[in-house]
Amino acid sequence: MAIGEWLDLMPHTITIKTVPTYNDYKEITSWGTTTTYSALVQEERRQFRSVGGEDKVSKAVVYIGAAVDFNPDTDDLTLPSGFDPQNPKVQAVFRYSDGVAAHHTELFL
Repeated sequence: MAIGEWLDLMPHTITIKTVPTYNDYKEITSWGTTTTYSALVQEERRQFRSVGGEDKVSKAVVYIGAAVDFNPDTDDLTLPSGFDPQNPKVQAVFRYSDGVAAHHTELFL
């Protein structure tokens, strides 16, 4: 199933700001690109295994209707108003393929 067929199930809009630049004092001086995506933000507890092999539990999952390169160490996620916190820490990123190409991305918060 193509991702375009899923977009009706993604009522939220999220914003991702990519890699910032820093000054000599390690302060952010500017962000990279800012992009908005259709998404579904679902506040649910989900267990997952980290890259280091640890079992962890997320408080919410963001399903993004695109294949997104997201770096939890440098990029910034903004959820729609009404979600608390609005700029959560992303614990893990999973990208999925439909067998032909990258299909969608899941962010575990």
